Amino acid sequence: MLKLFHNLEYATHFESFVQRIICCRENRNRVYTTGIGKSGIVAKRFASTLSSLSIPSQWIHGSEWTHGELGNLLPGDVVVLFSNSGKTPELVNLPNVFRQFDCDVLCLVGNDDSPLYHASDFKIFTPAKDCLFDSVPARSIVAQEAVCNAVAESVVAITGIQRATFKKNHPGGNIGAAAAKTKTSPSNPQLGK
Repeated sequence: MLKLFHNLEYATHFESFVQRIICCRENRNRVYTTGIGKSGIVAKRFASTLSSLSIPSQWIHGSEWTHGELGNLLPGDVVVLFSNSGKTPELVNLPNVFRQFDCDVLCLVGNDDSPLYHASDFKIFTPAKDCLFDSVPARSIVAQEAVCNAVAESVVAITGIQRATFKKNHPGGNIGAAAAKTKTSPSNPQLGK
């Protein structure tokens, strides 16, 4: 996985993906995340992270889109699909459906020769071979999580989202308590500094 970050094509895809998320923030569009199974859980966590950074985001289960959830979409929104195989039956036809609503399709997928990868406008390849029975999601979701964290950190670095924004959006729990105690200096206002 680390080798990919030194690959120019991968870096270009990553940068385009990040810029599309930033564009949503700037235009007050919404980022939707979706997936099935364990990839769906990673998608849900990514939407939560983006929301805590004041990027309007929502997770919708991959099987719910064609049962009324398409009504959430507005032109300019983006949908990020999460799938290790890139062949998940409930997801493979969704990119064309989302485009009918003038939405861009992003994906995090573990198979760069899959229908989902090829059908997406912006894509990040997250290769990982799962070891348990060659199919139980373990390494694949760790790879997805790592990329989600890198995307969030890049969005913060590029946009200059302030620690105060995170503190305002996440006042609860231990994270909120720790953030409340943290002093933000004018010389170091960014999240994570």
